[in-house]
Amino acid sequence: MASFSTEDVAMMDPEKGCAICREFVTATILPRFRRAVDQMLSLPNHYIISALHETVISVENAVSKKVRKIMDGNKHSAEYLRTRILHFAGNILFKSDMEKKIKMLVSNAFKVSFPLYEALQAKESEASACCEALVVMLRETVMHLIDSDSFDVMSVVSQAHNQAVWHIIADMARRKCIMRTEMISLADNTGRYRCITDWTVMIGLSRLKPTKKTLQQAMEKCFITMLAEKIYDLVIVEYPQSSGVIDNLRCCMQNNGGFGRMLLMDILTRDVEQRLLQVGVGTTEILEGYANAVECLRRLDPTCVIMQQICSIIRQYIKQRPDTVRCIITYITGEKREELSEQLAMRKTAFLDEEELVGVNDELVPGSDDTAECSWMDWLPDPPDANPCQSRRYRQNADVFNMLVSVYGSKEIFVKEYRELLAERLTKSWNRDPQFEQRYLELLKLRFSEGELQQCEVMLKDMRDSEHIDRLVDNLLPFPINARIISSFFWPKIENEEFAMPQALMTGLDEYARGFETHKGSRKLEWMSAVGSIELEVELDNVKAVVAVSPAHAAVLSLFTKKETWTVDEMAAELKMDKRNVKKRLEWWQNSGVVYASAVMRCQASY
Repeated sequence: MASFSTEDVAMMDPEKGCAICREFVTATILPRFRRAVDQMLSLPNHYIISALHETVISVENAVSKKVRKIMDGNKHSAEYLRTRILHFAGNILFKSDMEKKIKMLVSNAFKVSFPLYEALQAKESEASACCEALVVMLRETVMHLIDSDSFDVMSVVSQAHNQAVWHIIADMARRKCIMRTEMISLADNTGRYRCITDWTVMIGLSRLKPTKKTLQQAMEKCFITMLAEKIYDLVIVEYPQSSGVIDNLRCCMQNNGGFGRMLLMDILTRDVEQRLLQVGVGTTEILEGYANAVECLRRLDPTCVIMQQICSIIRQYIKQRPDTVRCIITYITGEKREELSEQLAMRKTAFLDEEELVGVNDELVPGSDDTAECSWMDWLPDPPDANPCQSRRYRQNADVFNMLVSVYGSKEIFVKEYRELLAERLTKSWNRDPQFEQRYLELLKLRFSEGELQQCEVMLKDMRDSEHIDRLVDNLLPFPINARIISSFFWPKIENEEFAMPQALMTGLDEYARGFETHKGSRKLEWMSAVGSIELEVELDNVKAVVAVSPAHAAVLSLFTKKETWTVDEMAAELKMDKRNVKKRLEWWQNSGVVYASAVMRCQASY
């Protein structure tokens, strides 16, 4: 690289010679050294070691030659002066304003040398002689830099070595994070750690030899930092497939005193706000992300502080959506019902409103188990970011069900909405499942007090009583009828539409009512004509199909058994039904391919 030459100078006293040598370093060597460093930083990696070695040796030779010329004939003084000037050169060239570039350059040389050393240890024959030569050359360079009789810049080399080791560890962690949804083991790196230690000794830095514990901690911190950037996908999108990675992340954070905790929370908060809490994301999708966040963050942070903070952000946003209440109850009792049923059965903690627990002693809050000794044996203090006003027991007992219900703000609102949805399912749904609803209600009673769900119990009892009446009157009916006889005082208000039912259907309903009155004495039935479903067999072109429709749809179609063509006005008058509702039901049958609008009579809305 650079050439650092001297001129002949007559012998003089050491102090004056020292001043001349310092001037030589400052005026002659430093400018050339700056240019050499800038050139080396732009070199390809595989040239850095040889270029750095050549530059360091050239500087040292130039200083040695200058000192010998000045102190010619006085060997002892020359050695002393040489050491002083090399120390001075170390401070001028490798520290001061050049320190940052030098650290980067030396660190790059270390980074290049490690894979070369690994290749030698693996006894890879290809280019092994070249690899060994470069590693030996770097060792010589390091010895010149840290030698107390030479430049003595151990602090610079030490920091460069730390940067290189961090880079090596980070590269190892990065490879493990590529397939982050798979189980990642951090316990199988002993061989790599030993290789880093041996490499450090090989390049002449035995004083900086890192311990296995230090390298393991560095690896875990890199792992935490890298996964923090992907935490949204791990928590919201990929869970529970990412559960293995979450377990490793939890262990790493626990082993390092919560390192990366605030970084993780900041990134997850940012990504949740930017990716999940957007107008274009459906409410059900947000609820799925919310449920994943509850389960995953409980797993990641047993104190549940992170879960509460992230979920509170989602909760505040989703409360503003008009369909949130219905979506939550549908999600709990529909899409996620099997999974939540298991949670309800496993965790028998009573549900309490968070506002009720402000200032309450945690010992008075029901826990998830009856053995307080178990929790005391595993007790850990809350992290610094925990809200001191929030009940610890409430936070740690919260599961997906409790957290979803908490979105309502109170359990009374949840019970009211659940009651209305239960009524809808039991009366309007084509696929009723009273047995499941009964099992689910029993599970809900584990979380609520008995009186809070009393009305729902009466509703299900009505279903059982109705089935009993069905069996009693079955042999009296011209066709099968399964009625839902409700105790209106305990049911939410059910919207009904009055219209004239087909005579054939009314015959069966009248027979059912007479059978009911026979068994129930003075009690009478009032039919809600718009509620429920009717199973029809429709035949078109010798093709039969069974369809389940509302009574209103069945009434509209039944008119076509009297004559083939009807106007909307005629149908509305016959059924005593609003014209708009007649059109709506006709359009449904038209879209199903059963009826069609007549082209000739289109102006009269004929069908």
